Parts: sequence; structure tokens; C-alpha cells
Amino acid sequence: MSISLNKNKTDKLLFWIAVFIMAAGIITRLVVLLQNRNLIIDECNIARNIYERGFAALAQPLDYEQYAPPVFLWALKLFTNLFGMSEQVLRLYPFLTSIGALIMMYLVLKEYTSLRSLWYPLVLFAVAHIMIRYSTEAKQYMPDVFITLLLIWFALKTDIRSMLWYKFLLFWFVIGSIAIWASMPAVFILASVGVYYGYTCLQQKEYKKLGLLIFLSLLWLGQFAFYYYAILKPQIQSDYLQQFHKDYFLYVLPHSYQQWKQDYHILADLLESAGGYHALAVIFHTLLILAATGVLLYKHTAKGLLIITPLVIVVIASMAHQFSLLNRVALFTLPLLLILIGYGFDLFLKVRFVAWRFLMVVIALICIVNHNNAYKMINKPFSTEDFTTGLSFLKKEHISGGQLYIHNGSRPALIYYTRMHPAKEEWAQFKDAHLLYWDANYDSIATNAGGRIALIITSIYPDELAHIRSVMEAHMQLLDKMDDHDKHRVFVYVYEKR
Repeated sequence: MSISLNKNKTDKLLFWIAVFIMAAGIITRLVVLLQNRNLIIDECNIARNIYERGFAALAQPLDYEQYAPPVFLWALKLFTNLFGMSEQVLRLYPFLTSIGALIMMYLVLKEYTSLRSLWYPLVLFAVAHIMIRYSTEAKQYMPDVFITLLLIWFALKTDIRSMLWYKFLLFWFVIGSIAIWASMPAVFILASVGVYYGYTCLQQKEYKKLGLLIFLSLLWLGQFAFYYYAILKPQIQSDYLQQFHKDYFLYVLPHSYQQWKQDYHILADLLESAGGYHALAVIFHTLLILAATGVLLYKHTAKGLLIITPLVIVVIASMAHQFSLLNRVALFTLPLLLILIGYGFDLFLKVRFVAWRFLMVVIALICIVNHNNAYKMINKPFSTEDFTTGLSFLKKEHISGGQLYIHNGSRPALIYYTRMHPAKEEWAQFKDAHLLYWDANYDSIATNAGGRIALIITSIYPDELAHIRSVMEAHMQLLDKMDDHDKHRVFVYVYEKR
């Protein structure tokens, strides 16, 4: 009796620890949202599509080299129609889904681990820099994570064997349809849901239910095929995106050291993004994932397939150059890796040697301390491309729009902050600045300029920045500058004719 009471007390304590972790994760995300950093280039280009299009047009391929699912775009359109085009409003939907993702991560971990061990992957999920960042960025990556976890939880909680066939069909048709139009990688998770139910039916010899599952899968596949060919294919096969993501596709059969190196770094980066970049974390988490994969597939095959199948499919898709494994694009895979890490951690804690369990907890705590970005992002406001700080600098320099040249990487930001933002009048003097393209002739600009001019640059590689400066300063004198990359990540230069 006393053992049972002690167990109940321990479970209550562990439950409240999990609640504290989720609350801390939510508060961290809220603080970062309220910091209200400037939109980066991709967010500005999403905002331009939202601003320029109606709801129906957002279901067509996007402009400005962007791609995002219609439901995500409709959510942003709805919020901006109601509350305006500010940064925080554009980021509200990802922020709300990040709260849902934290809760769903806890619920799914409960299905795979015990309370004594789920705190570890839950903390990693809550404090990871990449998770906090994309919880407060106007991109579809955090909604992808939420939908991934939601689909997995629905699968675990919906029994194909006991549920009436028409209820099962209607439920998963509606849920699957919404997921396909709300999240591009949802198709990978739906495939794993199909495998999960298919294996369950075969194991229980429920062959009639297999026909229902095949019919449901065809309904999903038909929708995805339409979505892919009508919307997604023109976007993902553009020369720009293929070139940008070429270093994030896997090689099927690497035949050189460089190709092996690329494959290794892509996969290692996903693991490191989920659990930490230190060698201890990489080794520890690799061992946990390997142990979890083996035991899950052997003892709980269906549940193992539900988590492992999408990871396998996404690797195949990357090898076919159909899905980039850039960590933010593949963000939905990170909770899957953390679930395996949590399951493996639970296995390791079942070893009866107290010294071994103590060692596992110590290693876990070290990994958390090394991976914890929550404190850093609260203590020092997170910044990416602080474009308006550059504009404020130019206002003090009394630069007019006619004197200002906007680098190609800064074009979307100028358009957003001078034409769409609620405070656009504050920057109205720069509305008519010269908008440059990627092939701008800086030698011609410097040669033909009269008097003072200014150049503002974001989203640029160091070599390109150095080249532009050398060309400009061959003809013009540098009067003032703001180029503290670590502080503002915006580069501003004021020149005068020699």
C-alpha cells in the first residue's frame, strides 16, 4: 500500500515538472514574440503575398520565391485582416501552434515513455533555439511540427479495429484532408499513419479493414497529387529553390568524400538541432535512437513504424531531390527524433544499477545545459535582420529616398516597412529609394552618383559584401557606417563623391 502511495506522489511530482517545463517553454516563446524583431527577407516576401492577394489567390503558387500551404496562408490572411500587418500579427499563428505543439509533445511522449523519463525530451523540445525561433517567425515550419504531433496522437488514440468503419473513414478523411492543405510534410506522416493501421490490421487478421484503409489512402493521395501538381511542383522545382537547397539534398550512393561529407553533415545537423551540438549530446542521442529503434520495432512494431516511417520516407524524398533537409524545412522531423531519444532514455533508466541511472541523468542534465537557448534568447533579445535600425541610422544622417540604394536582399524589407507596416509613415521618406536587383552594377552607381548616397544591405554573404564595398570605395569616400553584424545584422554605408 505504501509503495503505491509513494508511486502516486512521485507521478504527481513528475506531472507537475512536465507542466512547469511546458509553461516555461510557452513563456519563453511569448517573450521572444513580444521582443518584436524585424521580419527577415522570407517573412517580408510572405507578407507581400498576404497583402497583395485575396483568400482564393493564396491557393495558387506564390510570388517572390516563396512556398507555403494554403491553410497557413489563410490563417495569416485572416489575422492580418482582423488586426493589421504588424510583425506580431503575422507571427501569431505560428506562435499559437507552438503552444499546441508543446502540449501535443507531452501527450505523445506519454504514449512512448514513462513520466520518469519524458521530462528529458520535453525539455530539449522546449529550449531548442530552432524551436523557439520558428515559434515566432511568419513561416510554416512550427505549424508543421504541431500537425505532425497531432496526427501521431490521433493515430494512437483511434483504434481501427473497434471504431465503426464509417466513423473511422469520415474522421480520417476530414483530418487527413485538412492536414494535406495545412502542412506540406503532412503527407509523410499520413503515410506512416497508413502503415501503422495497415500493420495493425495484418497482425490482427482484420483483412476487411485493409480495404477501408486502401480507399482512405487513395482519397489522401488524390488530394496530395492535385496539390503537388497544381501548387507545389511549380514552386519546389524552380531554378532558384533547387539551387538554394542543392546542399541539403542527400546523395543516394555517395561516391566521393565530399558527397559522404554532405550526407553526414545534413543528418548530423538535424540531430544536433534537436538535441545539442556538443559531441557528448551527439553520441548520447545516437545511442538512444539506435536502442529505441531496435526495441520499438521488435516489441511494439506498429508504434515504432508510426515514428520511423516518416523519417525513412523523408530521406528517400531528399535523395530524389523532392524534399530539402535544411533543418528549418525538416523541422517536423525533430520531434520524431526526440520521441526516439525519450524512448531510448526510458530504456536506459530501466537498468537496475543505481550508478548507471545516476550517470544517465547527469549526462541528460549536461546536454540540457549545453542546449538551453531559452535563457539566452530572453536575456538578450533575439535579432536576425534589424532593418529598421538601419533606417533609423539613415534618418539621423538626413538621407532621403532619392539618395538611398537598397540591396536586393533588402528590397522585401523596404517594401514591407514603407508600404504595408502599420507604422509605415515613420519610414515614408525612404519609400522612393532605389530598389536594386541581384545583378546591380555598383561600379555604375558609384561612378554616376552625385553628392552623398547611402547603401543598406541585409541577407548577404560576407564575400559579396566585401566585393560591393571594394567597388563602391574605389570611387567614393566612406563617411559613416553601421555594420556590427552580431548586434544588428544590417549593413549601412554612407558615401560621398571623392
